[in-house]
Amino acid sequence: MPVLQFPKLTPARQAERILAAWATGNQLLLQQELQRSQRLDCEDYAALDQERLELLLALSEGMLRTPDPLAGGRRDASVRRCLDLLAHLAAASRVSPGAN
Repeated sequence: MPVLQFPKLTPARQAERILAAWATGNQLLLQQELQRSQRLDCEDYAALDQERLELLLALSEGMLRTPDPLAGGRRDASVRRCLDLLAHLAAASRVSPGAN
């Protein structure tokens, strides 16, 4: 039986997963994705992805501290900022290497 191989979970891909979870409106799924971000290991990434991971950790931590980011996301400026930065981070996965 063939073994399934999944692409490496990069900070940019995890940012996409958080945004997708937020878009569903599912609080539990969002919480799971935010917590998954906190468990990513920095040593597995190149220097640029390590910087992206630091940003992802800070953003997910900020959203985890928000009592209900789904309810407050449209009104809370800090949650909106986190979502904007997550979108920026997620865009990094769609940019080809070396493209500026």
